[in-house]
Amino acid sequence: MSAQSDLDSAVAMILDAAKIQKKFTQGGPTEMVDPGGGIEPYKTLAGFAERMAEVPPISVPSLPTTGTPVLVWNPTTQVYESRELTLNDIAAAFDASVATTAAAMVEIGQTISNPQFTATYNRTPTSASLGDSDGNPVQDVLGAPNPITRPYSYSKNNNGQTVTWTLTAGQGAGSDSASIGTTWASRIYFGSIASGATIDEALVEALTSNVLRTSRAGTYAINIAGTDRPAIWIPDVLGTNPSFVIGGFTYVFEATPLTITNAAGLSVPGRLWKPSSGLFANLNLVVS
Repeated sequence: MSAQSDLDSAVAMILDAAKIQKKFTQGGPTEMVDPGGGIEPYKTLAGFAERMAEVPPISVPSLPTTGTPVLVWNPTTQVYESRELTLNDIAAAFDASVATTAAAMVEIGQTISNPQFTATYNRTPTSASLGDSDGNPVQDVLGAPNPITRPYSYSKNNNGQTVTWTLTAGQGAGSDSASIGTTWASRIYFGSIASGATIDEALVEALTSNVLRTSRAGTYAINIAGTDRPAIWIPDVLGTNPSFVIGGFTYVFEATPLTITNAAGLSVPGRLWKPSSGLFANLNLVVS
């Protein structure tokens, strides 16, 4: 039973007791009679005392001597707390959210310039600011119409680096913050190649599929044409000792070192991996 229901029960018992009319009868001095017949559970003083003893004690915290505190029930901790009321006690919590035109993941070396943001609130804020993890000046965006432009450029050359933008807003006693970010990742190319194909940058970039990844681990679907073989180019930054599984069997792939220049002009060393022999149909290549 919760403290709130205990309190409700105690109040109900006290109100019932107030209705009881004590009357000494032939039953003895402990007999309690309700002439109206409406207080059936409390026919004796002993019975009433026994029922009251069932109510657990309610702990009431000491009140601070400053401010205007009140007792507020906390449904999580199941206790009363002594504190001042906030807007969150009498209305939905103030909420702020942010969205951006910047992609969640971009290729290493790529630059994001003047990204735009959309800030939304469930109530009109009294303060709002937008900052970033790169340490650029925080921008006061209170009353600024959407979209909000962040007048800075962002670029990272290392796999897995990130930038996070944070909207911080307040309304009265309530406040909230929301963050969104971009991660810089490496591009993996995969597809099928002819067994005697010349391995160069043009071959890698002509492979049918590519994805941005911060880790090489994953499953890569490859369509095989004729006697072609599966091939995958993995940047060295993602590791130079991968393992390859096709149809539940581990295959030995040979590696050809090859540096390519990505779309941002960054030279990225890597290796093209392919099986030295075998016949293959369409497959899922599992890399770890």
